[in-house]
Amino acid sequence: MFLLFRMMNPGIVDPSKTITQYYTLKESYMAGKKSFCLQVVLCIAAVFSLAACKKVEPEKFSANDFLYFINKNYSEVILTVNMNAIYAKQQEYNFLITWNQTDSFRTNIDPTYQLYVQADGRLADRKRAVSLEIEGNGKEFAVFPDPDSIYIPANSIGYKLDMKLARPPLSDTGVKTLTITLKNNEDFKPEEHAWHKVTYVFGNMVKPTRFYSSIVDKYGEFSPAKMYAVREAVARKDKSFWETDPDVILLNTSLQNLGAKKFRFDPFTMDELYNIMDVTSYLQIPEQKGPVQNAYWALTQKMISLTKELIEERRAANNPILDASGKEISFP
Repeated sequence: MFLLFRMMNPGIVDPSKTITQYYTLKESYMAGKKSFCLQVVLCIAAVFSLAACKKVEPEKFSANDFLYFINKNYSEVILTVNMNAIYAKQQEYNFLITWNQTDSFRTNIDPTYQLYVQADGRLADRKRAVSLEIEGNGKEFAVFPDPDSIYIPANSIGYKLDMKLARPPLSDTGVKTLTITLKNNEDFKPEEHAWHKVTYVFGNMVKPTRFYSSIVDKYGEFSPAKMYAVREAVARKDKSFWETDPDVILLNTSLQNLGAKKFRFDPFTMDELYNIMDVTSYLQIPEQKGPVQNAYWALTQKMISLTKELIEERRAANNPILDASGKEISFP
């Protein structure tokens, strides 16, 4: 039968040989495939090995080095997401406010009025100059360090700028401005940063006292003209009038016991008026309730009564005391 099958199908080989050849070819193919994969892996490894040996140039810093101001709440490590908490485009300092009544204002004493120049970009192994421009009608009252001493030290990112603003004469109640601008130089490009400029508004500015809201029911709407009138009216009474006043005596004794600034009437300046008006905060202390508080409001009414007399005198002389709107000043 097998012979007959071969004669009828001459193209078919011996099945046993065919199976043997198939497995032989399959083994050969798999061996070749493994060899090829091994060669590919070795080739890739060789490429990485060559790449590791190749010298790689570090990426060069191509941006500008900036300078900018931090003028409040500065710390060596700034931990805040509210950047407005460390920079203010404009700050105000009123020398008439009781605790500001000093000969000068200095930066970097009160955390609210710090002034740092911060560098952003590359560190340098040498000191780098900081260029400033000073402008404003308050420039004559400003004192800065020597320009050669204003720089970013080597391997540092900051400089503490200590500035002093001298207080104008008490008779000068004009508003002063001082603008400090960081200028471009060969080391820094601060003018490209939003925080490269700060302005200080300062002076003996006749504005509402810190706690005016606590006395507005007695004095009424604030106006500089009213403040000048109260000062003038109180100052017309001599020193002995106030020194013997029982309410003043009680109040000054209480203030002295607290180590606070006493009321003075010789001379009675705008500083003294602000001191009297701002002292209302200490009246909220429980120990000051009762006689001391009553004495304060009694003194307030005496000052207002004297001012009303001045208003009537000026009106009778056809020289009324007017506020900025042209309306005569008045009290509730």
